[in-house]
Amino acid sequence: MTDGLKQADALPKRFTLIAAIFLAVIAASQAARIYFGYDVLVGSYHVPMAISWGMAILCGAVAVLAFREGDA
Repeated sequence: MTDGLKQADALPKRFTLIAAIFLAVIAASQAARIYFGYDVLVGSYHVPMAISWGMAILCGAVAVLAFREGDA
């Protein structure tokens, strides 16, 4: 019975780790867009670099917090 409880306790940590990796990839891709100066068009709308700055900072910060939570 305790093995089932240990496995159930590990599931949220696994999800947190997967979410942290996903957010880190998004932050890295936004940082790459900023560094290389890629233009992004959505339909006819040109996405400004300020959005990438905000998303890189936000996703990077949440990824760091999620990695910390997963280690606890």
